[in-house]
Amino acid sequence: MCVLCGVGYGIVHDEITARICPRYFNVDHPDLGWPAVFHSSSPTVLGPAWGVVATVPLATFFGVMLALAAQVGRWPQVAPRVLALPLMIGLLFMAACAVVGGLWGHRVGLASAHALSASGVRIKNISNTVGERTDFYAHAASYLAGAVVGLALPIGTIVHRRRASQISQRRE
Repeated sequence: MCVLCGVGYGIVHDEITARICPRYFNVDHPDLGWPAVFHSSSPTVLGPAWGVVATVPLATFFGVMLALAAQVGRWPQVAPRVLALPLMIGLLFMAACAVVGGLWGHRVGLASAHALSASGVRIKNISNTVGERTDFYAHAASYLAGAVVGLALPIGTIVHRRRASQISQRRE
């Protein structure tokens, strides 16, 4: 469930940011021997490709942590359907952080581009400069929020299971 939700989020996120600045994906990322699809200039190709590659490892890691927190041990287990709403709320939190980060990055990019041009530095393409900052900040905010969500959900699940165990012990 976490991997599917994470990959879905990653594809949507990268579809949007690839349209803001494709250069962020096909120039700014190091060439690690990726197939040609990762060097495309098409945002429609870049979004899903990077959305899957960048999301699967993290979503798998946090999904395993959440599954262990929900199922392992003697406390009452938590069904995946119970975790669906907190996961969706977490994804919405990540999206909101990405939007705020992107807006902040856009503002920083504009300010730095204007400062450079005011100092006499000729900027070849101001939209690339601003777009790269926008994408970088949106991605950084999304990853940071994802780490928070990825840690908060298992911890919250463990706390929930502990309380459920204490309540059932009191009833006995």
